[in-house]
Amino acid sequence: MKPFSAAYYVKNNKMRSMIIILMMIMTTFLLLAGNYIESLDWYWNGARKANEDIVMVEAYDLDSLEDYSDVIKDIKEDKELECFERTGYGISGLGWTCTLGFKMGSSSYLFNSKEDLARAFELMGIECDLTDVKNGSIIMGDTHLRNINHKKGDVIEASELTKIEIDDFTIDAVIENTDSFVLYSVYDGGEKLYRANIMSSSLNAEEIRNRISEIAGERKIRIYDNNMKLINEQFDPFKALTLLGSVLLSIIMAVTTNSVITGQYIKRTYEFGVYRALGIQKGRIKRKCCAEILLMDAVAVVIGIALIFISSFILNELYYMPKGQYLPYYSKLGIECFLIANVLVVVPMMLLKGRQMAKADITEF
Repeated sequence: MKPFSAAYYVKNNKMRSMIIILMMIMTTFLLLAGNYIESLDWYWNGARKANEDIVMVEAYDLDSLEDYSDVIKDIKEDKELECFERTGYGISGLGWTCTLGFKMGSSSYLFNSKEDLARAFELMGIECDLTDVKNGSIIMGDTHLRNINHKKGDVIEASELTKIEIDDFTIDAVIENTDSFVLYSVYDGGEKLYRANIMSSSLNAEEIRNRISEIAGERKIRIYDNNMKLINEQFDPFKALTLLGSVLLSIIMAVTTNSVITGQYIKRTYEFGVYRALGIQKGRIKRKCCAEILLMDAVAVVIGIALIFISSFILNELYYMPKGQYLPYYSKLGIECFLIANVLVVVPMMLLKGRQMAKADITEF
């Protein structure tokens, strides 16, 4: 191994190099921080799928019930659309506790009959035993149930789901092996069919909305937009603040790490002064400093990411998944936070140290 190589210095100065590596490992912790924030998205995977399969329409107001009835009649005549009329009652979802520890709401879809729900599940590709489903049934995913500490057969008070005074609901079916946090319910509200779930085996949600708009024309009905647009709009500022926080933390880490490395490189001023006296060009000295820092950074990244993956696995298996929660092993936001931190810490360090050591002059000693 050549003395001028980056590996030579790291190998022969293990303790000094380890201190720098430990400082650089801190940048990988922002990957974990980003994963925690992005874990919120995981809980909405089922809602995204449902939003791509189901479009709800309703009467605009009591004065437009005739328009609504006419539009529903025309929708039923469209061979590409399937219409599931339902009561106008609103049934909410059951909130869940996210990985960060606070509670969030969930999506909910109501059907008038077991047969309608079975057909909707068929269109959505959801497999579930609906044998026990009846009027007043709730159908949920197994992960959602673990999260809210419920099981099949539990009774849910109607007041938790709606403001209307109706009988309580029962969890009569469980969707196994799913991370969906969507609540499906069956309730026949009588003749007040002021809403409908529109689905299709050939059209996506946006195409269904466009088709319904064409059918409705000037007639007044309300077509619900994709709920996930609103969810994403709420998440985006949160993620932007996370990125801003990562920049501020990165600046603090850059200053701290740079001060540690400065102390170590000052001790090497004599070494680089000798290199300059031997005629080694400044560019090569700068490249040596950059190579050393990049090598230590690479070691830090490998160790840091390995620790994060192992700790995430242990947390998921022993703590989060038994509670119906999940911590992603990687995420777009986590990678962005890590890259911001790593670049802000490492790049200035390479430029400053390389430039500083290239100025070393043996005549000054």
